[in-house]
Amino acid sequence: MIHYLNFGNMSNIETNKIVSYINTDTYGEDFKNTLLTILNEIKEPLVCFVQNPEFIMADFDESKVESCLIEDPSMFSFSLNLNKHANFSKKYESPMKLVPLSETEDIVKWDWHLHYFSFGDPFILNGGVYITKDIKRLISKCDGEDLMDFENELQKFHTFPKNVMACFKEPIIQIKNT
Repeated sequence: MIHYLNFGNMSNIETNKIVSYINTDTYGEDFKNTLLTILNEIKEPLVCFVQNPEFIMADFDESKVESCLIEDPSMFSFSLNLNKHANFSKKYESPMKLVPLSETEDIVKWDWHLHYFSFGDPFILNGGVYITKDIKRLISKCDGEDLMDFENELQKFHTFPKNVMACFKEPIIQIKNT
């Protein structure tokens, strides 16, 4: 089961999901403590960070994400933002290409150590699903006043020994067209 950490005011996460809300007023010096307190209270094996209020999340089978992350010891993260057909990184403003390690009917895995841009960045927290104890341990070694600071700080773990990421072949999170 996935626990969703919702940063901001978003009502587009299904009510049958386990969600903790982090008020943006807690950003600042207490942000790390607030975040770690919530992560320490999470009993679910997986946590997903969501922060963009302008997204639509499609229905998906959480058990596929869970089995992917829990059963494969080389797995580090599962991205709900990326998909097999993503070919441009908005964060890095550059074209990108995915070279899969393996594929199933609806999931693709790749070695993020061998990729650049978004496919080489397992620390994009918005839409990232992680094993709770792994990401908690890494965040405890970071500093920052908001989620973006922590996302940037996590880059220092770019040699993290778990080198496989995964995503669904089709998009799960899409930004609303306004």
